[in-house]
Amino acid sequence: MNIKFAVLSREKVASFDYEKPYILISIVAPGDEECYLMYSDTRLNVLRMKFHDINNKDKEYFSEISSMVFFTKEHAREIIDFVNKYIDRIDLIAVNCDGGISRSAGVVAGLSKCLTGEDSEFFKHYMPNSLVYSTIINEWYKKEEK
Repeated sequence: MNIKFAVLSREKVASFDYEKPYILISIVAPGDEECYLMYSDTRLNVLRMKFHDINNKDKEYFSEISSMVFFTKEHAREIIDFVNKYIDRIDLIAVNCDGGISRSAGVVAGLSKCLTGEDSEFFKHYMPNSLVYSTIINEWYKKEEK
């Protein structure tokens, strides 16, 4: 599969466009405004998500704070279903979060590992959220077993 990926920040996604068909997953923290997206006639759809940037090692610490929204299996399944709906029609999967470093990179690295078998590029240039990354991979392969 020759799918491409883009990791974007809130700032970069505001002016992002791509010449071929693509989908976008836009992530913000709960309570934050949705990211502005300019019109694109090549963007097939947008999945908007809200969860905090909490990784595996910090999950136990933050678990006592009831206002924190962790990335869940349900989030991962929503992403997987969204990607699978469009996978045969797209050239690119773009994902943004506020900084374009952790949550978006976790989604992209996880999807890249599942779709292409490769994820090292994203660990070289970003800091993928370990909870997001591992949950997507676990749910992807759990779904494939059914």
